[in-house]
Amino acid sequence: MRQDDRDRRVTQLKGAYELWHVALQLSRKAGYRWSDHVERDFGAAVDLPFDQWWEQCEHLFQDEPMPLVHVVRTADDFDFWHKDALTGDSVVLAINLVNTVERIRVSIDEVLKQFHDHRPGKPPEYESNARYSLRRVPDSRGAVRRALLMFRLKVIERTPLTYSEIAQQHKITFDGDVSVTLSRALGYGRRLVEGVAEGIFPAK
Repeated sequence: MRQDDRDRRVTQLKGAYELWHVALQLSRKAGYRWSDHVERDFGAAVDLPFDQWWEQCEHLFQDEPMPLVHVVRTADDFDFWHKDALTGDSVVLAINLVNTVERIRVSIDEVLKQFHDHRPGKPPEYESNARYSLRRVPDSRGAVRRALLMFRLKVIERTPLTYSEIAQQHKITFDGDVSVTLSRALGYGRRLVEGVAEGIFPAK
């Protein structure tokens, strides 16, 4: 998949990222502690309307060209490349520069022989190296939206409405017992806002 095709797909998925934005806002309002990288990337923009938030944050969801070699200089850099290394697509090295160039090259060659499996240079189409990516594409009218609605009503707004009254007021369709259905949705909503505080969305 070409870079422009990937970027076009991100734009097409704006409905799913709108749910990500909603989950971030609910997570903030509920007082969840965000991980450092989520605070750095989304903290200043979280209260913006979605269109403005998307304008500022869209790049975080787009694939970035992967350099052949990257010098790790910060803790954030290390976290990113270490996560990538765990997939087997890269390896993180610490090079002792108090050696000759020749000895360092020999050592690097030995590492390459150990870790490189001579695959072609391009990763499979489904892989993404964006800073943040959807774990799956949620149905914008389905379980995720319902779960976030229940979290907002019960945790943020502390509505006195019963589950039956909520279902009637918000025209929620369900199979089986309404209390069981919406109680499960509320539990899922909690997992969603907890996950998004760590940069994961949607949670299982």
